Amino acid sequence: MINISSQIRDVSLSPQTSSDHLFELESQISQNEKQFRQINSIYNQFLTLLPYEYTSSNDTHISFEDRFANLFEQFST
Repeated sequence: MINISSQIRDVSLSPQTSSDHLFELESQISQNEKQFRQINSIYNQFLTLLPYEYTSSNDTHISFEDRFANLFEQFST
């Protein structure tokens, strides 16, 4: 039979490792937020270059991937 409690102890992180991991996650979140703002800015700049008929829909509630796909579908038809 496997001793689960000893495995859990072996896997648990030290306080320093936990702190380092938390710092790494916070850094990744910050980087993702920065990238999101950059992509949003590029998307908004791109919209200003298109005629109004292609940019009049309000689709801010969907993902960037879907927003770009919808925009290109409208533009290609």
